[in-house]
Amino acid sequence: MKSRKGRRSLAREQSIQTPEHQIQLQEQKRQDANQQEKAYRQQLLDLVSELQLQVHEHDSNEPYDPEIEYDRLAELGITRSTLNQRGELYMTTRRIIDGREWLDPDDPEVVDLFEYVLARACQKFGVESVQMVLMYNHIHLSAWDVGGKYAPFCNYFYWLTALKMNKSLGRKGQFWIDDGRDTAVLADLSSAVIKGVYMALNPVAAGYVMNPEDWPLVNVLPKDLDAPAREIDRPAQFSLSSRLPETESLRYVTPKKPGFDAFPQLLAEGIELMKPAAQKLPRNKRKFQKGFAVGPLPSGGKRAIMVAARSAPAMGRVLTRYVQAHEAMVAAHQTIKDLAQEHVPAGCYRLARRIGTHYEPITVTEPRVLDGP
Repeated sequence: MKSRKGRRSLAREQSIQTPEHQIQLQEQKRQDANQQEKAYRQQLLDLVSELQLQVHEHDSNEPYDPEIEYDRLAELGITRSTLNQRGELYMTTRRIIDGREWLDPDDPEVVDLFEYVLARACQKFGVESVQMVLMYNHIHLSAWDVGGKYAPFCNYFYWLTALKMNKSLGRKGQFWIDDGRDTAVLADLSSAVIKGVYMALNPVAAGYVMNPEDWPLVNVLPKDLDAPAREIDRPAQFSLSSRLPETESLRYVTPKKPGFDAFPQLLAEGIELMKPAAQKLPRNKRKFQKGFAVGPLPSGGKRAIMVAARSAPAMGRVLTRYVQAHEAMVAAHQTIKDLAQEHVPAGCYRLARRIGTHYEPITVTEPRVLDGP
C-alpha cells in the first residue's frame, strides 16, 4: 500500500500532460462540440414534423420555373446586394471583425444604439423588423422587406452601428465582417420558424444562459411580436446637434405573408421543444471580456444569396423571382447601352467609361458680359 506522499506524487505525475497531449484533448473537445452542434441543428430541422408545419410556398399563386436550380444564382452573380424583392422575409447574420467581443452586456448604451438604429433604418427604408438577437460578437436579424429596399437597409444599419460603436470603443476602421455570406431568404413558414427558434435560443445554445429571456442583450421572443411600438430615445453616441430624430418608434411584427398568422404561436412552441436540447450543449463559463479575439475568421468572398426553403415549390418561387428580376435588369442595361452607343451626352464620363465609348467633355464657353449696370 502506497503512502499518502506517494499517492500525491503519482497524482501529480498523472496531471502533468505533454503539449502534444493537450493539443489532442483540445481537438477532441472541439470535435465533440461540433458533433453536438450538428445533432442540435438536425433537431431544428425536425421541427417541421414535430410542429406539423404546413409549407405555404405560394404568394397569390405566383408561378415559378421548376427547372431553375440554386446554382443558377451563382452563375448570374446574384448576391445579397444585387437585387431586392418586395415582400420577401430575410435573415441576416453579421460578425464583428476577428470575432472580437465588443457588444458589452453590461453597457445599456449598446442595446439603446442597436434598437434606435434599427427603428431608424426601418422607418427610412420601409422595412419591418421581425426578430433581433445581439450576441457578444455577432448579430442575427430577420426583417420583412415591404418595399424592396433590403440591401440599402442593411448598408445603412450596419454602417451606422459600426460608426457609433467605433466611437464608443475609441477606435477607427472596419467593425463588421462583410463578405457577402450573411443573408438568406426565408422562403416559407417552415424555414421562418426554424430560423426564428435558432435565433431565440442562440444565447442558450452558446452556453451563456439557461433560458432565452435571461439574456441581458436584445433577444426578441414571441411575446414581443405585434406588441405596441416602443419609443426609443436617440442614444448618447449621437451628438446633441444630430439631425436624426430625438425618438424613433420600434415594433417587432409578424410578417404579413400568406399563412404566417400562426408564426408567433409556432415560434413559441418550437422554442419550448428545442430548449432542453439547447440547455444540454456545453455551458460557457468564461466571463465577457471586451475586445477578446477568438481568432481570425476566414472570408469566403462574395457568393450567391442563400435561400432557406423546406419544399421545392418554395425554393422555386424565390429562384424564379430573382432570376427574372436579374434578366429584366440586364435587358434594361442593354437598352441603355444601345442608346448610348448612338450618342453619349457630353459630360457623361461614367456612362462613357462603363460602356467603352468615346467620352465628349462639355464645351466651356466664355461667360457673356451683360451691358448696363
